[in-house]
Amino acid sequence: MKILYRCVLVVMLFIFLAGAGLRVKNRKLTTYNNVYDSVFRFHVLANSDSDADQALKLKVKDAVVTLAAEDMKNAGVKSKSEAMEYMKNNSARYIETAKNVIRDKGYNYDVNVTIDKHWFPLKEYGMQVYPAGEYDAYRMLIGKAEGKNWWCVLYPSLCMIEDTRQNEPDNKSDNKYEIKFRFIEWLKQVW
Repeated sequence: MKILYRCVLVVMLFIFLAGAGLRVKNRKLTTYNNVYDSVFRFHVLANSDSDADQALKLKVKDAVVTLAAEDMKNAGVKSKSEAMEYMKNNSARYIETAKNVIRDKGYNYDVNVTIDKHWFPLKEYGMQVYPAGEYDAYRMLIGKAEGKNWWCVLYPSLCMIEDTRQNEPDNKSDNKYEIKFRFIEWLKQVW
């Protein structure tokens, strides 16, 4: 009976030590406080859900995002309010860019823009999380704007990061939990 008692104590001690040393390693996601007040989104809506209109939307997005990111960098935009003002004052440039892409692809859709609050779902950019909610957005509406949409964070500039996947982990296992016990790790070091 004494041996059984000691075995139970040793097992309980091991479980306690192992449990106390439990470590969970996972990527750390950053969610920003007051994110709604500091983020300006870019939102493009396609004319329709047809494959051709969806492909056209992406071509328009590529041209406008590249130009806007470079323009705002060169203009020294340093805040959300500056970004909103810059896009408002230069909308004609981005509308013309979109219309040129549309014409070059053989379409004759109109392009309209609005700057207003719009609801967006949760979005992760690398290690940053932008919660679902209403954000100020520069919305580019192609034709009837009845198709699927595309969006990114225009300020601070994350649109290019989104496309190039610069902040995405290379190894999908980075998204998995890794459970370790300190006691076991210690035993590995000792042996």
